[in-house]
Amino acid sequence: MNIKSTYPKIKPLSKTTLFVILILGTLIFSCQPNQPVPKDLFQQFFSFEIPEEKLPKAGTAARTLEAQAFRLLKEGNYPQSAILFSELAAQQKDSGFMLYRGISLLANQSPEEARKSLQQVRASSTQYPESLWYLALTELASNNPQAAQKHLQKLSGVSPTNIDQNQLDALIAQLQKR
Repeated sequence: MNIKSTYPKIKPLSKTTLFVILILGTLIFSCQPNQPVPKDLFQQFFSFEIPEEKLPKAGTAARTLEAQAFRLLKEGNYPQSAILFSELAAQQKDSGFMLYRGISLLANQSPEEARKSLQQVRASSTQYPESLWYLALTELASNNPQAAQKHLQKLSGVSPTNIDQNQLDALIAQLQKR
C-alpha cells in the first residue's frame, strides 16, 4: 500500500536564512525605545539628608524625642523613626515631622503609608515643597509614573527648594521618555 501525501514538502531553512532572521529580530528589538521602569527610577533617585543640627552630637546620648527620631532615621531603623516622627508631629503640630515620617516610611518601602503622611504635609503647609519630591518618589515606588510627573511639574514651578535642580530635571527627563 503506497499512500501519497497531498501536503507539500517543507524544506529546512538554510543557515544563511536563519542568520538573517536572527539579525533582523535583534535589530527590531534593539530599536524599541527603552522606557524607564518606575520602581527602578525610585531606586535611582531616592535619597534623603538629615540636617546636622538635628542629629545628637558625637559621644552624646539622644536625650530628646526629636534627636532620637533623627538618630534612628540615620541608623536605618525606619519603622521606629516613623513612630517617633508621628508622635512629634502630634505633639508639636509641625508638618516637618510628618515630612520625615513620610521619608521614613518610604525608606521602609511602605509607599501607601508614606503617601498619606506626605499628603498631610501638603494639606497643612506650603513650607515644605520638598514633600512634592517625595510624593513623586512615592508614586514611582507604587508604579504610578503619571502621578509622579504631576508632582514634579508642580515642584518645578516652586522656587527655591532644597531639591537638587539637576536631579529634578533628570527625573523629569526620564519620565518624559515614557
